[in-house]
Amino acid sequence: MNIIRITTYILVVTATIAAASFRDISIETQLNQNRIEAQSKKIAHELYQLKVLAYTLRASLWMGLCAGGVYMMFFKNQRVLISPLIDQSALNRDILEHMELCKNFNPAFGTYVWMKSGAKTIVEWTVYSIAIKKIMEKTELLAEYIFSEHDLVWFIARKTSLNQIIADIKDSAQLLERARIEGGSVLKEFALSSLTVASNTFIAQMELAIAFMHQSIDSAPAAGVVHYQLDTLPAYLTNSAQQLAQVVHATVAYDGQQITGSIIDAVARFESDLNKTKIRFARDSQRACEYTE
Repeated sequence: MNIIRITTYILVVTATIAAASFRDISIETQLNQNRIEAQSKKIAHELYQLKVLAYTLRASLWMGLCAGGVYMMFFKNQRVLISPLIDQSALNRDILEHMELCKNFNPAFGTYVWMKSGAKTIVEWTVYSIAIKKIMEKTELLAEYIFSEHDLVWFIARKTSLNQIIADIKDSAQLLERARIEGGSVLKEFALSSLTVASNTFIAQMELAIAFMHQSIDSAPAAGVVHYQLDTLPAYLTNSAQQLAQVVHATVAYDGQQITGSIIDAVARFESDLNKTKIRFARDSQRACEYTE
């Protein structure tokens, strides 16, 4: 019984120290413009690559259709007959060699050959599976680029984990409220460390979203951007995200004594701002590209 108590005590102390170590990480409350610019360039490069691949795929399909049409029109009735020639003497020689090997079969050597062949097959199939996985990933990205709208709604849903991180912040806030009511120190440390990690991840994912918005604005006609005031939306969403991060920072800084309901309220305000911004940016980006003075 004493061993169990000592083990439990050690685990509790270890968990408390581990959770507290995460709290030593400073919470970012501001989006970094240098990182946003770097991410914007990276996103522009990736979208350009997908655009080139999409054009190449379309051109290949059209060339295949044209070649198929020409074949059906002019070469369909032509047949090329190939008569296979079998070297009977070589075939007989191979059969005799095989029979001789079977007659002098060594089990140990046969096992070695089998293991060597099996290892080679495993390596080959591993390489093939990795190659096929990479090809499928690129194919999926290409299919997304061709058949989806390249707006902020698509980018946040497919290229970021923003929705999941927002849910994590809410879960951590609820866990902190539970720890405050029940008085559990380990649970409180875990909730505060979870809030710290989730908040920093939230800032990183928001930088991706803002970078995509800047990239979309840079690729749109300047007159359309000014007319629909697209350049005001990144600043608006940035301000909303930083307000949420500041509320989380204040909660962690005051050791969870601040009312955690304020985090839930801040998340609700941010989600409302995010949804409004996604809809407006997707709509006005398309209009800006079609705008003519």
